[in-house]
Amino acid sequence: MAFAPVRRSDRVLSMMLVLSDTIAIPTAFLITWFTRTLLLDDILSEFHHEFLTYQSILPAVALLWFVTFYSLGLYRPRRHLGSMGEVQQLMRALIYLAIALMAASYLLKRDYSRLMLLMFVVVSLPVAATLRSLFRRLARKLVPITEVPRILVIGTGEIAVRVITALRRLPSKPPEVVGVISSDSTDIEEVEGIPVIGTLDRTIDMMQELSVDEVFFATPDLDRSRMLDIISESFGMKVHFSLVTDLFEIAIGGTGIDDLARLPVIELGYGQPGMMHRL
Repeated sequence: MAFAPVRRSDRVLSMMLVLSDTIAIPTAFLITWFTRTLLLDDILSEFHHEFLTYQSILPAVALLWFVTFYSLGLYRPRRHLGSMGEVQQLMRALIYLAIALMAASYLLKRDYSRLMLLMFVVVSLPVAATLRSLFRRLARKLVPITEVPRILVIGTGEIAVRVITALRRLPSKPPEVVGVISSDSTDIEEVEGIPVIGTLDRTIDMMQELSVDEVFFATPDLDRSRMLDIISESFGMKVHFSLVTDLFEIAIGGTGIDDLARLPVIELGYGQPGMMHRL
């Protein structure tokens, strides 16, 4: 079974995101320091802190940064991120980071400037977003995707139609939707020109026969236990799963989401034991 390069590029992209944040942390700190001590020194109250005082805590700041960003899924390769998707996720992560830094400062009883902390968080947003955008492009240069991922859509209703339409409109090379799986007993033969190639009990066979790279669960009626069965049976096949869901599930799930033409998409990742417990 041949796997599309998009799968092999995931690890490179994740490494690039880590590298971009490694550069973003000291960059944001230096911008914050010189803005506070040079540009705003005559406007704000006197600032008596030493540069080394803040420089010495950068490793701790970096540790909290990486733990926060990792826990919020910001090092996962996002496949369907909207134009503002990553900025919103960064804002959320930096708010959590600010809370963690204030808590750490209080527990350690260290007198750090709250204004410096606020400025660092504010500056970090454009710095991290810009560097991440640049490093995403670099990742695509280093591991160019010369083939398109092969996608299987589960569902034949309106959501499936919107998924297929949205996938066809993606920039660059759109992925290839190789087939649709019917989740019920309807006699529909095709969806948006894509043939219905079987029912749920044939999903694993179709994934193997068609060398599928990614599966979209695009039907609201599919039982979660049935989803779990399909994902569990695919363990070892290196197939990526995504769930097109509704806003209620997002609100209670706490799972990282992307968007595909305004469709909320939860990336389930690759089949592995216990993954459905995150939903």
